[in-house]
Amino acid sequence: HDALIINLAGRQRMLTQKMTKETSIFLLGQKMSAENISKTMKIFDSTLRALRVGGKAPLTLNPETKLKDIPGANGVVKDQLDLVAKLWTDFSKELEKVLVSKGADKKALAFVWFVFYFTGFFMFV
Repeated sequence: HDALIINLAGRQRMLTQKMTKETSIFLLGQKMSAENISKTMKIFDSTLRALRVGGKAPLTLNPETKLKDIPGANGVVKDQLDLVAKLWTDFSKELEKVLVSKGADKKALAFVWFVFYFTGFFMFV
């Protein structure tokens, strides 16, 4: 399980970068749908949940296929993942507001851009 868990944790970093790119393209009015961003968010969320407490994690970028049971974290790793989960909960609510409003919710948009560009999202550090 160790190699899989390391791979999934590393993929979380990639998914944050993917969300940044997709959101930027979406807000520029280019060919990116809110559904694509929501799909990336769903993969991030379900993987984070599985890493924290155990359960099924998506093995691909399609959240509906190829799930694998993994054990939950413990100790300081669990503590850090709990912090990431709290940050993710707050961030994902604001990103949803941005998607629904297509960027018109300026308060949510400012929050999202701050997180994207000034904090490096919230990598597993």
